[in-house]
Amino acid sequence: YSKFKTAIDAELVAQHLQSTVHTVSKVIQLYETKNSRHSVVLVGCTQSGKTAIWQTLKRAMTRIANQDSSDPLFQRVQEYPINAKSISINELYGASDLSTGEWNDGILSNIMRTACADDKSDQKWILFDCPIDAVWIESMNSVMDDNKILTLTNGERIAMPEQVTLLFETGDMAVASPATVSRCGIVYCDYDNLSWRPFITSWINRKSKEYHEPLTTLTNKYLKPILQFKQSNCKELVPIAELNGVRSFSYLFDSLATKDNGVDPVDEDSFPRLIELWFLFSTIWSVCASVDEDSRKKIDAYIRELEGTIPNKDSVYEYYVDPKQRAWLAWEDKLRVAWKLNSEIPFYKIIVPTVDTIRYKYIVAALIKQGHPCLLCGPVGTGKTSVAHAVMSELDAREYSTLIINMSAQTSSNIVQEIIEARVEKRVKGVYVPIGGKKMLNFMDDFNMPAKDEYGSQPPLELLRLWLDFGFWYDRKNQTVKYIKDMLLLAGMGPPGGGRTIISPRLQSRFNLVNMTFPSATEIRRIFGSMITQRLA
Repeated sequence: YSKFKTAIDAELVAQHLQSTVHTVSKVIQLYETKNSRHSVVLVGCTQSGKTAIWQTLKRAMTRIANQDSSDPLFQRVQEYPINAKSISINELYGASDLSTGEWNDGILSNIMRTACADDKSDQKWILFDCPIDAVWIESMNSVMDDNKILTLTNGERIAMPEQVTLLFETGDMAVASPATVSRCGIVYCDYDNLSWRPFITSWINRKSKEYHEPLTTLTNKYLKPILQFKQSNCKELVPIAELNGVRSFSYLFDSLATKDNGVDPVDEDSFPRLIELWFLFSTIWSVCASVDEDSRKKIDAYIRELEGTIPNKDSVYEYYVDPKQRAWLAWEDKLRVAWKLNSEIPFYKIIVPTVDTIRYKYIVAALIKQGHPCLLCGPVGTGKTSVAHAVMSELDAREYSTLIINMSAQTSSNIVQEIIEARVEKRVKGVYVPIGGKKMLNFMDDFNMPAKDEYGSQPPLELLRLWLDFGFWYDRKNQTVKYIKDMLLLAGMGPPGGGRTIISPRLQSRFNLVNMTFPSATEIRRIFGSMITQRLA
């Protein structure tokens, strides 16, 4: 395997990933399992490296094939991703129209036919990146066993040749039947073997050399102890995976620690101080942004033990970084501009700016402008929708358009796809962009309201995960790929309960999650005091 291992290491380096013993062994395990079984399941919790493993194997095999195309064990690889839970069974396998008797092809049947008819030696991987359940997988049993034949309801039989592999990527196999499990080779990925260290090392290595030493020092000084403290002592309104918090931190730091905000390696006087301030600020609003109100008090006390320059008047969540003064200033200082009541606005639509609205707007706007999806979470009445509307209203109308989708229990993946496609236009074959060539911010309110199916999946959210991971979804009528470019995602949701569900951890890990807490008594007095004062003036 020396040639193979060299190719794996080269591909990991090319993708800015760490070549750990665990990662290399999992890639080899997947390769060996794939050679012995034509159906393979990559299973493990979110952020355990499943996607990186199959992508590394695909690239390593393609690299070896490009160097030596005569080796039959290593051929170029084409993948065909599908999320079977984002569409209906009829759209997946195809069905006859009851009124006309006409056959409507399905997305999987179309892909299988295309892949199986291609007689080149290239390997074709049909990738099912979705939950496995008895509703859709049972029809695949005849393909997964030694028959290797997909039988459609119109009587068509598609035989699967040697070069086609079925690859399943899923979080668990809790509802898969024994008949399905026994037909597959299984590769299990464990997050504990990976942790967050390789990710942060890769992130630091991608930056210029001046950043390497300070970021490594700050990771050990702040990020590592805060993660340990949070895990042992804090509760989260909506729990997030450890690596999800670290990834969110990297996105927020990249969005904020810019030259415009004073972080410039050339400026030797202010660089060490500002990089530390932005590092801690980004940690507070990523890793520590998901905890509840009581846990925020614990985080506040712990961070003050690590960093002594934050003012004592309020909690660490009440301060932002001022690049000019190289210090922590209160968010309250940004409220100095007097707010004027507009008497023409109905009472229920009046929004009084508060410390909460200003800081959440600041965080969300920074992330959205860099293209990172953001998820606002909090009980009813904490201002999630107001913050989203404030962010949308302050975007440059020449560069951005906005779309609001209010989700409900009746929202289907079809409806979500139709609403978004109504706001995009074709640029070239298979590529769609928002009308007018702008970027489109899509705000999805009540994100966790769509009803779950029998096995706990939410098709509209699975459709969005397919788009977040691969940048496309399928045209339901002619089964072609539609890439949706320049769309940004902002979502708001309440905590689970009362019709609101727990969303898939695999989808949640794609977002920067910010937990919004209720305003303090001071804030509430400010809100009503501002209105009463102006009414009586």
